[in-house]
Amino acid sequence: MSELKKIGFVCKEKGRLDKSLQRSISEAHISNSALRKAVFAGRITINGVVCRRPDFTVRPGDRIEGMVEEKEKRPAVTAPVIVYRDEFIIAVDKPAGLPTHKTSDSSRANLYDLLCSMLAEEKGMTGPSELRSELQPEKRPGLLHRLDAETSGLLLFTLRREMNASLAKQFEEHSIEKRYLALVSCSSRLPSTWTCSDPILRAERKRNRYRTARPDEEAMSAVTHFRTVWQKDKVALIEARPVTGRPHQIRVHLSAGGTPIVGDTFYGKELNNRRDGNGRKEREEEAGRLMLHAYELVFEHPATGKRMTLRTEEPDFGEARSDKPKATGRKR
Repeated sequence: MSELKKIGFVCKEKGRLDKSLQRSISEAHISNSALRKAVFAGRITINGVVCRRPDFTVRPGDRIEGMVEEKEKRPAVTAPVIVYRDEFIIAVDKPAGLPTHKTSDSSRANLYDLLCSMLAEEKGMTGPSELRSELQPEKRPGLLHRLDAETSGLLLFTLRREMNASLAKQFEEHSIEKRYLALVSCSSRLPSTWTCSDPILRAERKRNRYRTARPDEEAMSAVTHFRTVWQKDKVALIEARPVTGRPHQIRVHLSAGGTPIVGDTFYGKELNNRRDGNGRKEREEEAGRLMLHAYELVFEHPATGKRMTLRTEEPDFGEARSDKPKATGRKR
């Protein structure tokens, strides 16, 4: 959550208000867009008078004050936790909040670059850019699947280019089994197992948002199998096994079924904030993160052909729900 910071300075030269703000407020954690937003919101004053015009002309001696949003301070990023590694593949446990790859924010850390940095250091190189430019392409880590930035858990990379085709084919043919754990809000008793096969399409006028389709709409097929691990009051731990790999598939399917993932601000905000007749929240959310974790991958090793099962440690969902019962193991 962004916080407001008080600013104040005396203008030293004539010019536009927005340009004067940009010159005088040099902190890296306050963006130019945040300064303009503060002007439009009426949070900036010139000599005690509110000004909502970024192009307003300020003069030397004018006192400019206001409240502007600071960028959210991101936690320090550490080296990825390795779950499995051999000469052909490497599997890591991605923390929540870390993008899988580069985003439009070039200053934001991402898992792929962290992995490249780790491999570069092993070879006496200085960082990911040197690894990409000087290392032969067949030695660069291959990224064949992704997790949403908000989702934690297992990601599998190849360490040799000739391994890509085998794993890519397994992902394409859905022969790789992926299992997730999700903490969800619920208002009624859930079945022990169920399947959602609602097609998914991109939501209109909303970038990077998806929804289930109506019968008359063309959409991507999507199938997810679910199992209730435990349920208590209005919260449950669910195991999800997506057969297809559509964007936000598990989140969309759970939300469409009235069981949004705790901490999902995209697809669960309205349901998680619903209030009862006394004005109390029906579903109290204390997450601080999206409670979705990719904990298991079952696949055929691209070099040996051996069927492998990789798992992470159980995700730390207990902090959000201190009254949860002990989770039971998955039946095999």
